[in-house]
Amino acid sequence: MVVVPAGGLVTNGVTDISGFPTAAQIFVQGATVTISHLTVDGANDGLTDCSIDAIGIYYQNASGTISDNAVRNVLLPPALQGCQDGLAINVESNTASTVTVSNNSVRNYDKNGITASGPENGSLGPNVTVTGNTVIGLGATAVIAQNGIQIGYGATGKVTFNNVIDDIYINPSGCAPSCTGSSGILIYGSANLTVTNNTVESTQLGIVPVTVSATLTADGTTVSMNHIGGTQLYDAIDLCSDQNTAKSNVIYGSAQSGIHVDDECAPSTGSGTIVTGNTINEACAGVLLGTGSGNTTAPNTYLNVTNTTLPGDTCTPSYGPSRQRQSLRPSAYRPKR
Repeated sequence: MVVVPAGGLVTNGVTDISGFPTAAQIFVQGATVTISHLTVDGANDGLTDCSIDAIGIYYQNASGTISDNAVRNVLLPPALQGCQDGLAINVESNTASTVTVSNNSVRNYDKNGITASGPENGSLGPNVTVTGNTVIGLGATAVIAQNGIQIGYGATGKVTFNNVIDDIYINPSGCAPSCTGSSGILIYGSANLTVTNNTVESTQLGIVPVTVSATLTADGTTVSMNHIGGTQLYDAIDLCSDQNTAKSNVIYGSAQSGIHVDDECAPSTGSGTIVTGNTINEACAGVLLGTGSGNTTAPNTYLNVTNTTLPGDTCTPSYGPSRQRQSLRPSAYRPKR
């Protein structure tokens, strides 16, 4: 077991790829390393401000495998939990690296459970395979918008056979002027990823590929054969980019839509997307169509939905709590650049 030393975490000269301080319990830099069969516990880290990012296991410009570990309690003190810091497992690279993150138990983290990030300049980041992990968020919280798994800023790879649960942000400001939300699996400015055979339960957004800019798109994402249930307030699959494929997913109990072909992440327009072979049981809209062009949205199987397909980007349910969508964006972890 790796625990916080007496006196709390310190930076020990460790910085992220942009030179900002971090406090990592295990730090791997510029090497090929396997870390396995460890418990990494970040309780009582002793941090006193938001300038230092607490991390359980941190690979920086490194390759290797992170497998069969338990990473828990990577939490800032209660007064700092809104700092958008606190990563259980973090893979960050501005050089070519390959990392497999597999069969880990991740829970009780602050911002993200498993994170992979590139350099945010349009260049490719690390190639990651995130598979077989169980990631459990804090549940309903007004403190921070968590993400179970986030691949972003030019990182590439695949996310498969993971179990992700309990990422729900209760926005204390009433969602004005815009909403931010928690995601089970967030693809943020990374293109051509594969997200398959995952189970995502009890989140605000289930699986979300989001275009950030012209050089950081989530275009070409394939979301297939996932099981997504109990999405609160928003969409089980929100395709906020172009040329995506959502097929053979099983979705149930989604508050707004089963699948949203979203046109709200410029410069992407929600176009050229294929949505076929999905089974959607209980949602305000089976498929929200957005306003994009060249999309294929049939055939799908609809059970107990208010609208099988619906133009636009909102659907107000006729039952239960009603909340109109207000330019929701997932709250991504942003490395300190």
